[in-house]
Amino acid sequence: FQNNAHIYKEQIKVRISRLKKKTESIKDIPVICSQYQAEFLKWIGLKIIATYGRSEELTIKQLIKLIKIGKENHVKAVIDNLQSGVDFGAQVASQTGATHVVFTNFPGAIPGTDTYLDMITYNTEQLIKGIQTYQYRQGDISKLQKQVSSLELQRNIALLFTIVFVILTTILFIMYKKK
Repeated sequence: FQNNAHIYKEQIKVRISRLKKKTESIKDIPVICSQYQAEFLKWIGLKIIATYGRSEELTIKQLIKLIKIGKENHVKAVIDNLQSGVDFGAQVASQTGATHVVFTNFPGAIPGTDTYLDMITYNTEQLIKGIQTYQYRQGDISKLQKQVSSLELQRNIALLFTIVFVILTTILFIMYKKK
């Protein structure tokens, strides 16, 4: 029994080392999370802006407060705990523009998470995918904003030429009538 425990502890250390390397690129990213996932996220190195409890215990006032905090701090992800409810976090993510990530804190709750090692790997991969999704969306939004700016410029130039054309046409028409 002690030998198996020692082997499993070593497996955990190896897995944790790999997961820490995978999360290097997302360190210090601001997030809001379920209080049940806060320690894991701190360990990864994320910047936890705020935490919240179980969905059924939360109020509209708390929701509004978290949305405000999320917007002010440019939160990139809202991390929920499956077993504590995901509706509250989904609302915060939706209103702040962050991605919504769902973790589990029990092995076996999600297919492919049969062991503790599988579970922390799953949670880490979900977090990385969530941050990548946020960054991808921001890139798309930036491109769309540039396209809108370009179209607005084209519209304004066309409008200017139309106004100049109308004015010149009116002047020429008046000059023609005077002859």
